[in-house]
Amino acid sequence: MITQAALALLLLPGQSTWQPQGPAPISGGQVENVAGSPVAGAVNTLAPHPEDPDILFIGSVNGGIWRTTTATALVPQWEPLTDDQPSMSIGAIRFDPTDMTRQTLVASFARTSAFNTEGGSRSGALRTTDGGDTWSLLSGLAGRNLVAIEASGDVLLAASDGGDSGTCEDLGLFRSVDAGLSWEVVDNGLPVAVVEALARDPVDPDVLYAAVLLAALCQPDGQNGLYRSDDFGESWVKVSPPAAVSAIDTLLEDVPGSHAELAVGRKGNVFAALVPGSTRRLEGVFFSDDGGDTWLPLDLPGSFEPDFRGVNPGRQGFIHLSLAADPQSPNLVYVGGDRQPQTDAGGFPNSIGAVDFSGRLFRGDADQPAGFQWTALTHAGTFGGSSPHADSREMAFDAAGSLLEVDDGGVYRQSAPQGFFGDWFSVNGNLQITETHDGVLDTLANVALGGNQDNGSTQQVAAGQLEWETVNTGDGGDVVVVDLGNESVRYHSFSFFGRPTRSVYLADNSLQSQTELALVPVSKSPELTGQFNTPLAVNRADPMALLIGAENGLFESLDQGDTVRQLTADVVPTGFQGNPLIFGALGAPGLIYAAGCSVPCGASQIGQLWLRRHGEQDFTSIYTGQDAGGLTAIAAGPDAGTVFVMERSRIVELRAFGEFAFDVSGDLASLDPGRFRSLLWVGGDADAALLAGTDRGVFVAFASGDFDTWSRVGDGLPQTLVFDLDVDAARDRVLASTLGRGSFSLNGLLQRLPRIFANGFE
Repeated sequence: MITQAALALLLLPGQSTWQPQGPAPISGGQVENVAGSPVAGAVNTLAPHPEDPDILFIGSVNGGIWRTTTATALVPQWEPLTDDQPSMSIGAIRFDPTDMTRQTLVASFARTSAFNTEGGSRSGALRTTDGGDTWSLLSGLAGRNLVAIEASGDVLLAASDGGDSGTCEDLGLFRSVDAGLSWEVVDNGLPVAVVEALARDPVDPDVLYAAVLLAALCQPDGQNGLYRSDDFGESWVKVSPPAAVSAIDTLLEDVPGSHAELAVGRKGNVFAALVPGSTRRLEGVFFSDDGGDTWLPLDLPGSFEPDFRGVNPGRQGFIHLSLAADPQSPNLVYVGGDRQPQTDAGGFPNSIGAVDFSGRLFRGDADQPAGFQWTALTHAGTFGGSSPHADSREMAFDAAGSLLEVDDGGVYRQSAPQGFFGDWFSVNGNLQITETHDGVLDTLANVALGGNQDNGSTQQVAAGQLEWETVNTGDGGDVVVVDLGNESVRYHSFSFFGRPTRSVYLADNSLQSQTELALVPVSKSPELTGQFNTPLAVNRADPMALLIGAENGLFESLDQGDTVRQLTADVVPTGFQGNPLIFGALGAPGLIYAAGCSVPCGASQIGQLWLRRHGEQDFTSIYTGQDAGGLTAIAAGPDAGTVFVMERSRIVELRAFGEFAFDVSGDLASLDPGRFRSLLWVGGDADAALLAGTDRGVFVAFASGDFDTWSRVGDGLPQTLVFDLDVDAARDRVLASTLGRGSFSLNGLLQRLPRIFANGFE
C-alpha cells in the first residue's frame, strides 16, 4: 500500500527536475540599433571587477546575483550564484576595495521592482570571500529595504529607505564592525532617516557621501541634505548648504517619490542628482570639486521637442535614475533616466533621433558654460544611433574604460562614452531574469508565452528553446491562449490594456493572422478602461468568449474581443496578483468567479471573491479574505461549485458555490515558503493535486490527504516569486512563471497520479 508520504517522495527534490524555459534572452526588445535587440529583464545594481573587464557581477531586481567571466565577449555567459538564498531581490552589490585579491563582495536585499515593488523577503545582506562561489547570509538587518551597501574588511555599512515594520526603526545607515554579525544605527552626525544614496571615494575608501531624506520624520531636529564621512561611516558632517543658500536641501523633499543619486570621481569631485517627489523628475544636478565643501548647480540634461524634456519624461525618477563620474576627467558625469520622449506633436523621431521609448542618457561637462553642458549619450550622440533599454538604474566603469549601464532590460556597454564614436552593446548573453507575471502554455504549438514587466509580451521561438521573441514591447499585460484544435488564439496587450491583440497560430508556431481588438461597447455599455495590468480569462466552455477585468469593472466579450459589455462596475479584479478570474465551466458557460476589491486593492485592503452563477446576472460576494493586501490567486476545482482561494498566507477550498469553506493550508507555512502567489488544481484519474507557487518555489498537496501535508516540488527551481502556474494535461507538463527568473517547466506530474492511485493508494 502506497502511503501519502511515499507519494510525496515522488515529487520531492531528487525525484523530478524543473527545466529552464527562458527567456534567455528575448530578441526584438525595446532598444535601438543594438545587434539582435536583446533584452533580459530588470537589473538593479552592478559591480565590475576593478582590474579585469571580463569579470562582472550584477544584482537583478528579483532574479538574484549573477556572475560572468566573459563580459567583453560578443555573447557573455552568465551563471546564477544565489538561487538557493531566501530572497532574490537584490538592492546593491559592491566589491570590498580593501581585499587586494578581489574575492570579497557584499550585497543587500531590497524590493525595487517597477511591478508594484513586488519582491521577495528583505532578508538582510550577503557576503562572499571566494569571488561569489559561496555566500554567507547576514540576517541582522532582516526586514529593512537595504538600497546601498559597502565593505571595508570586517566593517560593513548598509543604508535603508524603509522596511517591513513601516516604523523609524527600519530607517537609517547601519554599521557593523564584526562582518555583519551585529549592527548598530549610525547617529553620529547623521540623522536616523531615509538614506537614499551611498557613494564611496575610489581613491580614499574611507570617504563616503550619503543623501538623507525625511529627516524630521523620526528626528525632530534632523536635516535633509548631503553628508560626508571621512572614517568609513563612523561619523558624519553635513556638506550641503542650507536651503536658503542652495537648492540642494530644497529638492530633497519630504514627499514620497523623492530620490537622490551620488557619484564620486578620483580627484575629490562629487556629483549629486536630485528628484523631488512632487514631480518625480530629475530637477537638480550639482557638482563639487572640493569633496563637497562647495557646490555648483549644473544645467538639467535633456532635449528640446521643441519644449524642454528632461531625463524622466515618464516621471519615474524615483526609481529610474543613474549617475556615474568619469574615472579620467573630473568634470565629466553621466546621467540616466527613464525613457525617450516623443515630440510635442506626439510622435517619433524626436530631436536626437530616437524612434522608440528606449534609454534616456546624457553626458555632462561641468567645464562648459551654462546652456552647453549636456550631450546625448544615445542616438545622435553615438556612432551608430544606438540606445539601450529604457529605465536606467545604475552605471559604473569597467577596468577597460567602458561605461556599463543596467536597466529594466538588462546590462549594456557604451564603448567610448567620452565622445561621439562609441555605441551601445548588449551584455545580456544568456541571462534569465525576466519578471514574468503571467505565463501560459500554447498546448497546440507546445510553446510558452509570457507577460513581463517592462519587457513586453513574449513567446518561445520553438518548443524547449531558451530564446524568446517579442510580440509587443513596453509593460506586458496578461496573456491567455485557447486551443481550437487546428489553430490556437493568443491574446496579449501592454500596460493599461494598450493595443489588445488577438493572434492566430498553427501547430508549427507560425502566425496566420493578427487583429487588434475593437472592444466596441454594446448594450449601452460604457467604454472599457484598462488597469495597469488587466486580467483576462477565456471561457472554459465557449472559446469565443473572453472576460476582461478592467479598471471600471468586469467586461464580457462573446466574439473574441470585437464587442464588449460591462457586466458590473462593482467588481475590480486584482491586477498585480496571480490569476484572479475563472470564466465558465462545462455546462455552465455563464459562471464567473472574480477575486479583487470594490476598488483596486491596496496594501492594507482585504480582498473578496465574487460569484456569478450560470443563468444569473448579479454578482454575490461569497468569501472575504483575512490577510491584508487582497486575494492573491484563485483556481478552479473539479466542478463548477468548487474553487480554491489563495491569500498571502492561507489557502481555502470553497464548495457548493461558497456554502462550505475549508482551510487547506495544512503545514505549508512550516516549510518557510514566504508569501503565497499562485495556485493550480490538477486532477488525476482517482485523485487530485493542488500546486501552490510561493516566494520560494512550488509546493504540492493531495486531495486524498485533505491537502494537509505539503511538499516542495522538484529540483532546479530558484527560490524566486512564482507568480503563475499553468498545465498542459496532454503532455503532462506544468509551467511555473516567476517574477524575476522567467519560466520553468516540470514533466511527469500528472501521469504519476492515476498510476499511483490506481494501484491502491489510501
